Amino acid sequence: MYIFKPLPSWLIHYLNSSDEKPTKVFFRASTDGGDNIIPTETLSNNPSDSFEPKINVSGNSVHVIWTELQALLTGHDIFFRRSTDDGDSFGPIINLSDNSGNSTVPEMSTSGTDVYVVWQDTDPGNNEIFFRRSTVNGDNFDATQNISDSAGISHTPQLASTIG
Repeated sequence: MYIFKPLPSWLIHYLNSSDEKPTKVFFRASTDGGDNIIPTETLSNNPSDSFEPKINVSGNSVHVIWTELQALLTGHDIFFRRSTDDGDSFGPIINLSDNSGNSTVPEMSTSGTDVYVVWQDTDPGNNEIFFRRSTVNGDNFDATQNISDSAGISHTPQLASTIG
């Protein structure tokens, strides 16, 4: 999967190859429309598979989320990393879901310095949609909220935001 933003251009690459295990999330960027691309940076660092990456750019900040299979097959979690210098370097990995359920299908949106993340989660015993927000450009996040809170099955979250 490649996602570009025109000048400067941003690129995220998810490698899923049977020859490469575990699968990881990689980032590459270009500031000249793709003529020159900086070296690949591995964003995920897990002995198990990482998948479902998403990227969002706001100003010179690059936000990336993905799903990881946790050690010993105990479930999936949603992870986040950000860059505040146009993708030149990335901060620490943050586990946004950090629970015993299966957290999958992440989506992300940004508005200014606000970062919004939703995902599907089985932690309550059935599929629910969880939400976390950062008002400080992903430096830290508010507590997790169950925004569907339903006895039924909630799935396939979508997210959009706007300034103002």
